[in-house]
Amino acid sequence: MYLLDGMGVFFAISPIIALVARMKKGYWLALVFAEIYSFAGLFTSMSNIWKVVYPITAVFNLSGYYQATALEMIGGCVVLVLCVGLSGVVLKGLRQNS
Repeated sequence: MYLLDGMGVFFAISPIIALVARMKKGYWLALVFAEIYSFAGLFTSMSNIWKVVYPITAVFNLSGYYQATALEMIGGCVVLVLCVGLSGVVLKGLRQNS
């Protein structure tokens, strides 16, 4: 379960990691963005709709921390795949600009 949580959180924050790699010396901005991103998870976990769509809470749905239906788990997988895809697009753009 802990391995799944760790991998899922990495996938969920991978767009932030990719954006930091793209920005030059934007570490403080990335820190603020990451804090807001994680703090927003507290409020999204209260809503059933946002619980499925928000990447951090989608990880908790998949790992079993929250009870989720099969449809919510599939939605969580789709959200995490979209996060990884967005990161790939950002990093691909970084490679082409270099």
